Amino acid sequence: MRYITLAIVFVALSPVDLRAIENKQLNGQPTEAKTASEQVGKTEDIPPLIKQLDHDEFKQRESAEKGLRELGVIAIPALVQVVNSKSPEASVRAFNIIAHHFKSGEDEARETAAEVLQKLKESGESFSARAKQVIEAKENTPRVGNRFNLQVAGNAGLQRRVAVTVKNGIKQVDAKEGGRQVKIVDDPQKGITVEVTEEENGKRETKKFAAGNIDELKEKNPEAHRLYEKYVGNVRANGGNIRIQIKSNTP
Repeated sequence: MRYITLAIVFVALSPVDLRAIENKQLNGQPTEAKTASEQVGKTEDIPPLIKQLDHDEFKQRESAEKGLRELGVIAIPALVQVVNSKSPEASVRAFNIIAHHFKSGEDEARETAAEVLQKLKESGESFSARAKQVIEAKENTPRVGNRFNLQVAGNAGLQRRVAVTVKNGIKQVDAKEGGRQVKIVDDPQKGITVEVTEEENGKRETKKFAAGNIDELKEKNPEAHRLYEKYVGNVRANGGNIRIQIKSNTP
């Protein structure tokens, strides 16, 4: 067995006062709105949506959460106030929106949400533990889009080159062994695709296999399933590291 462990370095977040975050928005610094009129229009949508977070009807609360999430960074100052409010339903939903931006929002929204969560984490108040949990969960996830190129010796000196990309939960492995190239994409939403390119009768040909999940892939094409297990099945994320196990006794 061969194990390759790749460490990922993260940059620590600096705490920023929540009031400064609000002032940054109120003072007209750049936001996701493209024009001043668009920004004013979007800002006017915030108060009614904030009130709707505590609506009696579940669908109304869900709709408000979705609307505030779509507003992006300009809604975060108002959401901070709701997190600190006495309404359990609204405060949880407001916190969830901020956490969403931290994990997968646009650049400015992600940075602002990071500042908010760091401050909440240090506050020692009701959402302190949850903010810490969200921050640490992201720190223990491979950084989005990092690509690792590995070279592993196989049987009789055969060199295997393996490139691993983990982005937004989607794994992609590109492998080359001798004259064969293998590309595997494992998308939790769209399923699994396996592409194998090799020379047949003097020509390079590519065969593609697709399945909704690993069981379907195994049933439809055992060979594609074997390649999946060989490469993607041996990719593990652990504590911010990527660990790859490749069996050198398989061709």
